[in-house]
Amino acid sequence: MKYSIKFLFVLVLVGLFAAIIYYTGYRPFKGTDDAYIYFVYAKNIANGHGLVYTPGGESVEGFTSMLWMFIITAFYLITVNFQYALMALNVFMVSYALYRLVRFIDEYYIKDNKSIISVPSLFFLLLVLMVKGYLDWTVFSLLETGLWSTLLILCSVFLLEAATGQIKLLRQRIYFSILLGLLVLTRPESLLWGSVFIVLFGFINWHHSKNVKKVITALSYPMGFFLLTAILLTSFRLYYFGYPLPNTYYAKVSANWIYNFKEGIIYFLKYLFVYPLHVIPVVFAVVSFLIIIINQVGKAKRTMDNFTLSQLVNSVIVLVALSIPLLTGGDHFSLFRLYQPLVPVFFVLLFNMPFIKKQFFTIYTNTRWRKYLVFILLLLILPVIYLMNMPKYFINSEKVPYKVSLLNDFSFAESHRKESELLNKFFDYTPKPSFGRIWAGGYAYAYSGPTVDLMGLNNTLMAHATKEKIGLKNHAAFDKNTFYLLKPDLLISVIVEDTSNFILPENSSNFDNSFDNNAMKNIFRDEQFINLYQPVLITNNNLHLTLFTYARNDYIPILKEHGLGIKILKREYR
Repeated sequence: MKYSIKFLFVLVLVGLFAAIIYYTGYRPFKGTDDAYIYFVYAKNIANGHGLVYTPGGESVEGFTSMLWMFIITAFYLITVNFQYALMALNVFMVSYALYRLVRFIDEYYIKDNKSIISVPSLFFLLLVLMVKGYLDWTVFSLLETGLWSTLLILCSVFLLEAATGQIKLLRQRIYFSILLGLLVLTRPESLLWGSVFIVLFGFINWHHSKNVKKVITALSYPMGFFLLTAILLTSFRLYYFGYPLPNTYYAKVSANWIYNFKEGIIYFLKYLFVYPLHVIPVVFAVVSFLIIIINQVGKAKRTMDNFTLSQLVNSVIVLVALSIPLLTGGDHFSLFRLYQPLVPVFFVLLFNMPFIKKQFFTIYTNTRWRKYLVFILLLLILPVIYLMNMPKYFINSEKVPYKVSLLNDFSFAESHRKESELLNKFFDYTPKPSFGRIWAGGYAYAYSGPTVDLMGLNNTLMAHATKEKIGLKNHAAFDKNTFYLLKPDLLISVIVEDTSNFILPENSSNFDNSFDNNAMKNIFRDEQFINLYQPVLITNNNLHLTLFTYARNDYIPILKEHGLGIKILKREYR
């Protein structure tokens, strides 16, 4: 009963903060553009087309998480409001993960089992929920981030409990094994994370037992289930898609490790700049790790108490989380998606009171007035923590080396979906023209014709065209030669409200620095492209609507056959 009330408290608190964030920031948006890619696959599976981005097209794993894709598909089949159902699921999962952390802090670090939640644990929750980013990514992006965060946190809690001597039963090891299996099905980084978790679990068991046989017995279920799930998933991928990893990996991660490391360092420094509060747990993880290692080197028996062991385990998890983006090069999204899933585990480091007292303080009192004083101080600190980041929230994200809002990511997906619904009426014939797109989620979800993903996430030819993806982060897979093989009928689309004042974008002086031109590596200036595609205004007189696009020369007559007005625009750039 006590645990049920504690979970309900956390659930209500997370739900309250989530509602505030949604209704003050993201309403009525429902997911990022990449989340809409999941929706595309869910729709195609539900309609019997299989794991494809385009009905009748190639089987391609254009999504990162196999498990999350099937969860979305199930919700898609159950309700038309599946996006809201997914948000509710994310709130529940995140709440449960945070509840497990709070329960651990109260029982083992604070030693407070009487109250619904201790003051330090309440402060911990407010730290996680108040600072922008965690709920934005885990609840509202509708990517697999909420599921990923939940599994990583639950695995971390399991290891922290094991470090404090609480994991002794077979069913607990089976629970850990299932978590590792689900982890494998959620993201490709799980191959690294699962290995780290298994090694940490083995180290913890060795520390407690000093018995090789007991360590092997403890690891048998987790390691066996982890390896079995990884082998089965990889075998399925090779059989169905032809590749051992999701296509998103080949489209985003460069084979140039030096480039990845440089981009990863930049990503890490931006993260610390945008989140100065997070500098505290990051530094504390390094300090804790070094203190423990140095202390152990100087001891003959090399033993440590359970709280020191749990701090060591927590520090290793944080350091691994910080290191992975250095290997992959980070990503381009706002609010640091790759770090957010483990932010709660970062802050747990600061609440290991027995370790902190032992290493840094010798005087401690538990008198009632001191508790109230701590509570008052924490209340005074919270507004300061919140305001630390506020100046950045009001700066135009395009003019600074960081972005602090996901609003564009959400609004793009919604506006692209609405535009595609309009294009279905605009091209009122079958088969509809194929569109080459940089943004491949919202457009493809609503458009009835073929969508060609020029960034390679949903196209194996583009993803595997070059091994070294150097350019705009996560938009560097575009390859000109592959584009000329794919040859979409139309490239890009813009609804034109006033045709009399319309200026061809490539005729402007700043076009070469535009996002579209950089993402497509200056293809608009290529002689081959100029000979193959024409910039045109297409008019549908029935809808009184005009569209700007690049049309392939041999497709222009087809447009005219269907009664659409065509005006070829003159290229004036020299």
